[in-house]
Amino acid sequence: SIDTLDNIYTAALQTYSCCCGTYSVITYAKFDSSNNNSYWKYLSNITPYAGIGSQIATAVDGSGDVYIGFVVDYTTFVVVKIDSATGSTVNNKVAFTFNSYSDGYSRISDMKIDSNGNLIIVGGASSAGTPVGFVVKYNFSSGNIWQKFLAGEATQANNYWTSCCLDSSDYIYVCSGNYNNRQNSIAK
Repeated sequence: SIDTLDNIYTAALQTYSCCCGTYSVITYAKFDSSNNNSYWKYLSNITPYAGIGSQIATAVDGSGDVYIGFVVDYTTFVVVKIDSATGSTVNNKVAFTFNSYSDGYSRISDMKIDSNGNLIIVGGASSAGTPVGFVVKYNFSSGNIWQKFLAGEATQANNYWTSCCLDSSDYIYVCSGNYNNRQNSIAK
């Protein structure tokens, strides 16, 4: 994500093994417009899910705070708020859970912030081969505002929302992808 001063914020899921087992951690960094690294940190209090299709999304609000979204298990989706100046964790919250989707294809694909400061979160999950794409409108202070689903057919695993954008009226546009039969769609 890029803020109004052209600072770049990025996050990545890293998995590593050592003598004690295999671990996953989310690292995040800030670079200024000249590509100088301001900080490079990791989330130490949350263990992300590192299964099939795991993804991380970032967004920056008007005051420069950074949001990192990811899955911590098959059904729990978390958003962490980061102070952009220091890189310190401000707060982390369970944004939403999908208890009926639990086969390891859960992911947050993209996040944007609307003109009211609400997060728009898109991604997908599946259970027993039945995929569902989701769009969640979330306020970090008050919680989930609403959520919408796009259910796919059982033969179309990997059918989920891959990206989103907002127009000047805060209409949400989402793009979905289906890798099995190479179909894509866009919805408003």
